Amino acid sequence: MSEKTYIKIVPQVSKEKIKRTYRRLARELSKKIFVYFQKKEKRPFLEIDITNRYKLNLGREEIKDFPVEMFGRLIKETKKIGFSTLNFKGEPILHPNFAEFIRLTSQEGYQFSLTIRNPFYYQDYWNAIKESKQFCNYFNLILAGINAKTHERVLKEKKGSFEKTTEAIKFFTKNGIAVNVTVYLNKKNWNQFRKIALLCHSLGVRNLRYTTFLKDSEEKKNLLSKRERNFCFRKIKEFAKNKKFIRPRIFIDSLSLIDNQENVCFCRNLKPFKQLFIDYNGGIIFCGRLVQLDGKPNIFEKGISGCLQINISIINEINKERLKDIEEEKRFEGVATCQYCYEVAKKVIPKLNYEN
Repeated sequence: MSEKTYIKIVPQVSKEKIKRTYRRLARELSKKIFVYFQKKEKRPFLEIDITNRYKLNLGREEIKDFPVEMFGRLIKETKKIGFSTLNFKGEPILHPNFAEFIRLTSQEGYQFSLTIRNPFYYQDYWNAIKESKQFCNYFNLILAGINAKTHERVLKEKKGSFEKTTEAIKFFTKNGIAVNVTVYLNKKNWNQFRKIALLCHSLGVRNLRYTTFLKDSEEKKNLLSKRERNFCFRKIKEFAKNKKFIRPRIFIDSLSLIDNQENVCFCRNLKPFKQLFIDYNGGIIFCGRLVQLDGKPNIFEKGISGCLQINISIINEINKERLKDIEEEKRFEGVATCQYCYEVAKKVIPKLNYEN
């Protein structure tokens, strides 16, 4: 009996179909790679000060509130170029239409965070954002000591602010919103940094940032000297490495000095657009250290697109100046990178505003 031969019939696949399959797989792989790098890369963010009402007690009389309509246009335009997170700074709850700002932010799918300067307002903030709390990344509060005496003396806050700050931290943490704390270190509280970290740990704080930059209410006589600052930061780093608890994560925000001509003005902020800072006057700039500059591009005068173009030009001019200084081997011992950018930007902004 002859053996049977079995023939498996394989459906023919056209070369065009194979190409389409490869293209689809390549697109899927590219998308996965893109998403991976997006997660690894810090997302660009907006920071906006929507009112100056919190500054009125410092001698400024004219009230300035950022228009809701312009805010809506701003977040739509910036969303197109990749922005998806936003931080409200100052004391945004004082804006008469703050709830509308939160609604527009959530409607556009932005994640937002809030910096609370006055802890007595924390319940008002909660009432404004609780319907959109899934879009809230964190609250940032300010702490300046381990007790009411030190906290109120450093920040010149009214009695009870320390208790309200700790109460707010507990409240937001209990309601599922992360809390970050900023500590302004000066001569009055720098020896308390360990105890402040332990206090934040007990309160459930997520991130703790130490800085020696002056707060509005601080006096320059309390500013740490360079030697004291370096000593303090060295001790903080040692403590952060050896601490037994995981949270809060500890960060240090200090001036970055230019040590040699190779790293003059080496700053990751000179990359359009990693961040944008907007004030209640409509001024818009790419770095938070340059917000005090006069003549910043203004969205009420130049429009959103025009301001972004000018910001790119400012970044280009700073990079040109940097390249020239490197070629000439200029030295900048003891100069902060932020000061370098500030001086260059101060020269080029008037020229760019005139040209545009």
